[in-house]
Amino acid sequence: MQRTTKDRVRELLERSSGTFISGAHIAEELGVSRNSVWKAVKALRSDGFEIESVTKRGHCLLYTSDAADE
Repeated sequence: MQRTTKDRVRELLERSSGTFISGAHIAEELGVSRNSVWKAVKALRSDGFEIESVTKRGHCLLYTSDAADE
């Protein structure tokens, strides 16, 4: 079973333990475009993940709702 970009972005953010990861780094690591990373972050937020995005710093997973764990 192939994992989606959203799943792979989530895994990277979870492994980062509350530190920021740049969209460019995520894109390079996963072999996708920065736009794909942004879409994945947006989809994760709508799934209940609290992700902070800061210009020049990147994305940081702050919180996962119980609904997101299902």
